[in-house]
Amino acid sequence: MMNQLPLLVIMTAVKITLILVVFLTAIAYTVLMERKVLGFIQLRYGPNRVGPSSPTRCSWSAKSWVSSSCATAPTG
Repeated sequence: MMNQLPLLVIMTAVKITLILVVFLTAIAYTVLMERKVLGFIQLRYGPNRVGPSSPTRCSWSAKSWVSSSCATAPTG
């Protein structure tokens, strides 16, 4: 019985670690999918659509529009 104790402890630790990895990975993907769905429902634009050359960049406020490069004619 004493010879099997270290093996039992190691196997239990491996099982606990495996279960934690599976659950934490599932939770992470669930949160990711929730955010994707909510972003799609709310019609939010991502970073590939919003940036310095984006047409939606100038629509935040009049003050930022006047002080930004949106008030000037594009070059090039």
